Amino acid sequence: MKKGYWHLPGGILVLLLFALYGCGSTSGNSGDNGTSTNGPVSISTNHTTYAPTGAIEVSITNHMQTSIFAYDTKASCTVLGLQVQTNSAWQDTQIARCSLGRPAMRVEIPASKTYNATIKAGSQGVSQATFPPGTYRLVLTYSTSATSTPQQTSQGTMTIYSATFSVVSS
Repeated sequence: MKKGYWHLPGGILVLLLFALYGCGSTSGNSGDNGTSTNGPVSISTNHTTYAPTGAIEVSITNHMQTSIFAYDTKASCTVLGLQVQTNSAWQDTQIARCSLGRPAMRVEIPASKTYNATIKAGSQGVSQATFPPGTYRLVLTYSTSATSTPQQTSQGTMTIYSATFSVVSS
């Protein structure tokens, strides 16, 4: 091979990689980097706006030096509740309810670790649904004690909220 032609395959490869990188998509939400909260425990979503049939990808990061504990029978059988804004008030919604038919299981999020979840409208394996257009937020109630029970709602627990996100019609 001649000296000048040796770099041609490498150059073509680099151009192809740039072209493929430019074609990347985030489910139609180009440029939508999601939401995130700050604090000892943070909640992040993958987008700020979702389609009614979209799935909400959520990460809870525990920045504390100790584990946190929550129960998994909330939205889409995760540790997160889902609320919708109605007029000026927040209301729990059952659009992504959990119908496991079993007792709540305690989920541990160790110190400096992240819990990932996907929230979809409907009941897992039971029904398909869509999110009504509106403004939503996620709710996490957690404890730093592994001995608290789901019935203990105020003693020894913290409740935090995600930043708001929207569901819009196409």
